[in-house]
Amino acid sequence: MSEEIALDAVGQRYQLNGEVGRGGMSVVYAANDPRIGRKVAIKLLHPHLATREDARRRFLQEAKAIALLENPNILKIYDYDSPDGAASYIVSEFIEGVTLKAWIEEHPIKHWEIAALIAIPLFRALAHAHDHGVIHRDVKPENMMIRARNGSPVLMDFGIAHMVDSETLTATGAVIGSPAHMAPEVVNGERLTAQADLFSMGTVLYWMVCGALPFVAPNPAALFRRILEARFDPVHSRRPDVLPSFAELIERCMKREPSSRPQGASVIVESMERLLCRAGLDDITAELLDLSKDPSLYQESLPSRLAPHYCQNARQALVDGELALGIELAQRALLLDPQLEEAERVYQEAQRALRAGESRRHLWLSVACLPLSAGLFFSADFTHLVESVDQSTIEHVDSKTHRGSISNPPLVAEENKTGKDPNTLSPQSPPKRLKSQADNRADDPTLKTKAASPSPRKNSEGSRKAPTSKISKRTLDKPRVLLRAPSPKQLTRRSIKSRVFKKKRLKKIKKTKQRVDISSMYKGVNVQVDGEAVGHIYEIDRAGGLDLSLGDVHEIVFTSPFCKRHREVVRYKERQNRPPRLVFECQFKPATFLIKSDKNAEVFLNGSQPRRLGITNQKITYPLRATGASLSLLIVGRDGRGKPLTLKVAAGQYQELAW
Repeated sequence: MSEEIALDAVGQRYQLNGEVGRGGMSVVYAANDPRIGRKVAIKLLHPHLATREDARRRFLQEAKAIALLENPNILKIYDYDSPDGAASYIVSEFIEGVTLKAWIEEHPIKHWEIAALIAIPLFRALAHAHDHGVIHRDVKPENMMIRARNGSPVLMDFGIAHMVDSETLTATGAVIGSPAHMAPEVVNGERLTAQADLFSMGTVLYWMVCGALPFVAPNPAALFRRILEARFDPVHSRRPDVLPSFAELIERCMKREPSSRPQGASVIVESMERLLCRAGLDDITAELLDLSKDPSLYQESLPSRLAPHYCQNARQALVDGELALGIELAQRALLLDPQLEEAERVYQEAQRALRAGESRRHLWLSVACLPLSAGLFFSADFTHLVESVDQSTIEHVDSKTHRGSISNPPLVAEENKTGKDPNTLSPQSPPKRLKSQADNRADDPTLKTKAASPSPRKNSEGSRKAPTSKISKRTLDKPRVLLRAPSPKQLTRRSIKSRVFKKKRLKKIKKTKQRVDISSMYKGVNVQVDGEAVGHIYEIDRAGGLDLSLGDVHEIVFTSPFCKRHREVVRYKERQNRPPRLVFECQFKPATFLIKSDKNAEVFLNGSQPRRLGITNQKITYPLRATGASLSLLIVGRDGRGKPLTLKVAAGQYQELAW
């Protein structure tokens, strides 16, 4: 059937006013319904597809799917042709406006809050569709319209929508959609869930905020590979002014695994509404109306409106003890209005409170370690340690100066004529050294001076007599032990320094520094450089980055209670004009839990294909791809009966649950 015949069939019922759009499956015409007197849009299936039964069935399925949905942000369906009709068409409301892509290209978004205002109604539309078992499968800016009269976004073109409970479509529609916004499971041809729409909506949100698509490649094969690996630039690398919690939300939508994404579109709506409430944008409908009237004026006036609200909520966060949130909101207020003194005061107070908290933590750790160090010092093994020390480390203390000298050759007591034990030292007769062939200069009077301190300049062949100062019996009975005697190498360095550089000052050469930006999509990440703690990532980012010496090898370690320890070794030989960036990609620690029960039962992860995790009364380790997750478990006893259980777990944490 040709297009003219199809148009004649449609013209018997509606008055066509001309073509307004054309796609891969259909052509859209503007028309009037003379019986009701309203303007409508008619989507007519291409003639070469209208002859195919599978295409007609998919087209009819779209009409039935959308007709069940009643949401102000979803295109309304008025009528559709019967399966046996002369032409396959769908009649819907006609929207006066432009597509979201055209609107963004004309009015680039300067503040991420505007992207959230537009995205919230679209996520609400997806939540409504998902609740009715409808998956869109082709979410992209071209399938979204902005109403001219009130600025409300509308989700449309469910041309490849798939109903979960309906008959599965054939493979011809398995990989239909826009490649730049496809979810990994769509590329792989896997079974689709509502999480696929959240991934696509995450790419749209990324595009609105960053001004670029997250996945770009020179050819489709490379593009699909990037999508399958979920490799994209972090939001902060393109828009540093975005609130970290909002950037994290966008990146969570684009996780590789569907289970790592938010649980549903309604969860995302709640998160974005909380963020906008902190900015003072409570009435989304009114804000979109003001935005549609004059987008340029709205964006220019927005910073002066948002900054006081961010400052007020930052102050409240400090009162509630949420220092990280307070710093985050105060930073956003300063970015919007650098002259806002109250925001600067709030930020400084948050920084002081954070430093005070760190100081208290370090003090607590020091106090906690005191019993351990005291126990090691006064333990019974200390006596054995003293006895095992070589006799060459025994120090004889001068009674006047209280200075000790270390005798490197072994000391032996001279056997007296009274028959006393030769190993017993007498206060009146200080011990003498055994003479050898190397002690020819032992009687030299020049060596008798300064006996209390060893001379590093002494010839290796020479020796010195034992000190002749008076030594108390108490000192000899309990000899003092030096557990850390200075090494000959240290003494040699000191002597050389005193002889050669006594009157000269060493010139310190200042090394050139390289500024390095460090970022992470997760909070609470500590950074260590060459074994020294330098603070949290957001503190380093606030200070402008790290300064690393050129030519030196630096070890940078990232630690977090939720993430595995990550180590980076960097070396910059030449100064780079543009600061390099190190992005910490968190590998989450697994969660561990134990379900206590009177009887052992098998524990399954409930889903379309239940996966066995273990049994009750034994520790179960579950890998995570986020800081936390809500697990839907199924516990199956020996009788084969299963009982559901919901458990919330967190990365790196262990918990027990009685069931």
